[in-house]
Amino acid sequence: MVHTVKQAFEILKSNIELSDSFQEIISTHHKAVRKCIERFDSNIETKLIGSLQRKTRIKPSEGDIFDIDILVILGGFREWGYSGDGISPYQALKK
Repeated sequence: MVHTVKQAFEILKSNIELSDSFQEIISTHHKAVRKCIERFDSNIETKLIGSLQRKTRIKPSEGDIFDIDILVILGGFREWGYSGDGISPYQALKK
């Protein structure tokens, strides 16, 4: 069977993209994780980052583990090193 470059690309793309059902499962899980983290402290904010956020994630191979990247924002700071504003590195690790 002969395909155009565009057809071949679409076939390749459909083989590596997340299916809608898998995307929904992953979305449900990452929302639950983020909600749990944010419930721990009202000052915590989370953001989805990485390939899942950009919708460029390719599906894992059979048996591989799917990971998500979540940025956890514990507070602000004005300078490197702890001077009283924001959260110290020790406090961040402890939290």
